[in-house]
Amino acid sequence: MVTKPSVTLFVYSYNHEKYIEEAIQAAFEQDTPPDEIILSDDCSSDGTFDVMQSMAKKYSGPAKIILNRNEKNLGISGHLNKLSRIGTGEWFVLCAGDDISLPDRLTVLSEAIQKYPEAKFIATGFNVIDEEGKFLYYQGFNEILPYPTG
Repeated sequence: MVTKPSVTLFVYSYNHEKYIEEAIQAAFEQDTPPDEIILSDDCSSDGTFDVMQSMAKKYSGPAKIILNRNEKNLGISGHLNKLSRIGTGEWFVLCAGDDISLPDRLTVLSEAIQKYPEAKFIATGFNVIDEEGKFLYYQGFNEILPYPTG
């Protein structure tokens, strides 16, 4: 029997006050909950971290919630490197503060992890939406964008 891998879901952000609540809510509503959710702000100058704190207080699901706010802006690479030292899961799933995960995202990824146990990372395509949430197009792997993005 293959067991479900332990998963840490990172919701990492910098100045995403306008979008962060929806990104966090989508993380909270995964049909396969992660073991831990790390809400991390990279020293935003807007109210991003305030929203993170408020939502963390209201959360009542099974995942462990960890709040992090960097004292200075580390940039995306520095921020993700720091988070990789905080997370304890076997697998890390990344969600930027302006990304909205579909409810079955972690289910699909968990199934792929179990199907391909030798994998070191798994990437997915994604839907691109505008500021109002209107679908624009699907972005998967292609010749123009041959590297994993989601």
